[in-house]
Formats: sequence, C-alpha cells, structure tokens
Amino acid sequence: MSFNDIIGQETAVKLLRNSLKHGRISHAYLFVGPNGVGKKLAAINLAKALNCEESAEISCDRCVCCKKIDASIHPDVKYIYPTGPSLSITIDNIRELRTQISFKTYEGKKKAYIIAEAENMTIQAANCLLKTLEEPPENSVLILTAADSHSLLQTIVSRCQVVPFNRIELHRIESFLVKHHGVDKSLAHFIANLSQGSLGEALKLKDDAQIPLVKAKLMDILSRLKNEDVITLVGEFNKEVFNNDNAERGRDVAEYRNKLHMSLDMLTTCLRDIAILKQAGEQVPLINLDIEGELKQLENKFSLSQIDGFLNTVTDMKMHIKNNVSPQLILERLFLDMQGNADA
Repeated sequence: MSFNDIIGQETAVKLLRNSLKHGRISHAYLFVGPNGVGKKLAAINLAKALNCEESAEISCDRCVCCKKIDASIHPDVKYIYPTGPSLSITIDNIRELRTQISFKTYEGKKKAYIIAEAENMTIQAANCLLKTLEEPPENSVLILTAADSHSLLQTIVSRCQVVPFNRIELHRIESFLVKHHGVDKSLAHFIANLSQGSLGEALKLKDDAQIPLVKAKLMDILSRLKNEDVITLVGEFNKEVFNNDNAERGRDVAEYRNKLHMSLDMLTTCLRDIAILKQAGEQVPLINLDIEGELKQLENKFSLSQIDGFLNTVTDMKMHIKNNVSPQLILERLFLDMQGNADA
C-alpha cells in the first residue's frame, strides 16, 4: 500500500510528498491524531519512500526494499510499540534505539524508527529520546505517532515536524466498507457513525458479531425501562451480551470495559435517533436504519427532556469507565439513573 491508499488525509499526505519531492526531510516527525485514521500507514509509507529503489516521492511497492518494509523485515526500519502489563515504552526500548541508530545503514538509504503511541513513553524513556532528537544522526529519521501532542514532553514536540491527522469523514468510511468489504449499506452507515471517524475502529466493528445482539438488547431494555427491576435488567444484559451473570467474574475486566464503552456508544446512537424522530420525523437520516420500526415504537414512550437526561447519564458513565470505576457498578448506575429519569 502507498500514500494513495490513505483515506481522508490529503493534507498530511501532500505535506509528506512535497517534503520527499523537494528533498526537505526532517530528522523527526510527529504524526498526531485519533487512533485508526492512518498515522501508522503513513509512517510505514514514509519509511518506504525514503528507501524505495525506484522512486523518491512515493513508494513503488515492487522493489525489494518496499516489500521488506511491508513484511516488517527490513533491517533499517524498526518499530517500537508499547508493551508489557502497563503497555508502555520503556527506557530500555529507547536505549536500544539509540544504540542501533548510531550504526550505518545495512542496505537502505536511510534508517527509519517508528515509535507508535509515543504518549505511552515513560518519563525516563522520553528524556532518553530527547537526547537523540537534540543530536540526530544524519542518516536516520524518527517517526513518532500519538493521539495527542499535549501528552508528550513539549521539548520533544518542538524538535519534531508535527503532521496533523484528522478524523475521516463518515461518508468515506461508509463507502469504503461497502466497496472494499462488501458490508451492507445500512450496517456500513451505522458502523461509520459508531467509529467516530476512525477507519481502523470501523474495520474492527464490521467483524463484531455481537453488534446486532447488543443493539437488540438495548432496544429491549429501553422498552421495559419504566416497569422492570434494575437488577433484572443488569442481569439479563450481562448474561445475554457478556455470557455471564456478573461480567467482572471470570473474565478480562479490561475487555468488559471496552465492550461496555461500545454498548454506551450504541445506546447513544439509539437515543439520538429517537430524538430525531420526535423532532424532525424522517427529514433527518437515522443512524440505525435497520431498526427504524423499533425506534418509532419508542418515539412516544419518552419525552425530549427524558432523552436528554438519558444522554447525560450515558456521558457520565463513559467518564466513570475512564476513571476505572467498577464496570458492574457502572451498568447498575446506568439503568438506575435512566429509570429515575424515565419515571420523572
């Protein structure tokens, strides 16, 4: 894959291609933007273009160097990812980089070091990297990727050429899923909205067989919210969605947090659609086109102020997930607060 295969990042790609075309290569780049929008792919393609045997502006994808980089076996292109229980980049990782970067290239034109999710560097690792950025070897390029530049030492940011990557337009993600992966149009529309502009997230969601199950259960709970016991609703959700009476018992809590966050995102789209039906009818497109009938049945069940209260509750629960509150407690609080709003 080349720069031409990066979707929705025309400004970033143009900047990099112009730098390659005119030979103005920075010793260090910082690709900043949300996860799943093409930062890693752009970093790999920059490394390929710097070492391509046939082109100096865009990788040919045919020569030995390009193929080796695509296969992650080129001796002059190295990758550093967060590892270990804490998912961090340690000072030992950066020390190894500093040792290797001082050597001459083995077979390529330039050494390229891709440091993914650089915001996960420990402070010791960041300070160690800073020494390399202050005195960069002439035959090397460092490429850092991060979701947010503010989570990095500003002394590191100031020594890199910052290249911003934006969220991808939803219609482009939807079109990509339909055209290249054969996803049904209504499902592609839903996944694109759920991905929040991240193609990487959309590609993971398209293979998630639980999406229809979670959506169906959320709709069922909304329909029974006013009359059902909260503990019953929580138990059903855990059992049917997470295959466990208590989702924190006997499973990966981190996995449960991720799935719970996805469920909250899906609930947000359902509540948004109900509000749209109440206010605009069919004038504004729904996100959940596949369950339009079920949404219309709930249209008169809740007022706009109640829906607004539900959405505020969902937002609060997402913050609790980030703050490592017990997922089981979050789920119980979610349905309890929503039931309180529904009865108001």
